[in-house]
Amino acid sequence: MTAPYPNIRISDYAGDLLRCMVRRDGPQALVMTGAAAAPSIVHVRPLAGFRPGPGDVLIAQLASCLVYADEDSICSCPHEQIVLSPARLDGPRLVSLVTRPESEAERQQRLFNCHVPMGHAGATALGAWPIAS
Repeated sequence: MTAPYPNIRISDYAGDLLRCMVRRDGPQALVMTGAAAAPSIVHVRPLAGFRPGPGDVLIAQLASCLVYADEDSICSCPHEQIVLSPARLDGPRLVSLVTRPESEAERQQRLFNCHVPMGHAGATALGAWPIAS
C-alpha cells in the first residue's frame, strides 16, 4: 500500500497506564482491529510471543509499545489524527483501548505545541513518532 497512515496518538491517561504496565509486565503490543475510521478496539497484548496477523503492519510506537494495524483498514481511515483512549481495565492491567478521531480542542493544542519554542513551559510531547520503513 502506498497510502499514508494517520498519525496515531495516545491520551495522557492511557500513556500513563501503558508506561506503568510496561514497567511492571514488560513490553506490550497494541493491536488495532477493524476499520480505524470509526471507534474501534485496540487490544493490549504482551509483546513476548506476539505474532502480527496476515496484513498487520507496524504503524507507530507509543509509550514504549509497538502499534500494529491491518494495512487495508488503516489506509482507508479518513482521519489524519487518531487518539487512543482507555476502554477496559482488569485491575491494574489495561486490557483494551478505543480509537477515536482527534477532537478540535486536541487539534488546536497540538498545533499550538508545535509552534511553542522548545524549552518553553507550554511545550509538551503529545504524539507518536512514526516508525520509518
